[in-house]
Amino acid sequence: MSAGINQTPTWGVTTSGQPFNDLDTVGATNINKISKVVIGHGQVIDSITITYDRNDGLAPLVQSHGGTGGNITTIELDSDEFIVGVSGVYRRVSTAFGPSSFQSLQLVLLNRATGEMRLEGPFAPGSGTPFSVIDTVVAVAGNVSTSGTHYIQALSFFTTHTPVV
Repeated sequence: MSAGINQTPTWGVTTSGQPFNDLDTVGATNINKISKVVIGHGQVIDSITITYDRNDGLAPLVQSHGGTGGNITTIELDSDEFIVGVSGVYRRVSTAFGPSSFQSLQLVLLNRATGEMRLEGPFAPGSGTPFSVIDTVVAVAGNVSTSGTHYIQALSFFTTHTPVV
């Protein structure tokens, strides 16, 4: 899957905290698709856990980022379902959660076999600077705070333009 992968801009703050890059960790040629997303959310996006199905037939790889706070929502993707859009808001100002935090996150899923779409979220609906991605998301990168509750400070998405049906 490595051919034609692009990275979106990084939204949020990356000057502090702990960076992560699932494409580097999992390996672009190993990723078949995202099969599950678990989001920890409350006042902000506390955590994100992605399960990547692999091309080599081995067990899926799970990458977790962030802390343990908030409510937990699990989004299971069917075998023909893909993330084709992400939107949300982030803040670059100092808050009780630090210099930046993801205030909201929403996913658009498309079943390529049926053409049906579904919307998941918004999670932690807040205010701030909006962003959106309209493309097939194959991996995630970002930044996690290293003090306090270890929430998500920044996110970027690896995408590949794939025809939707």
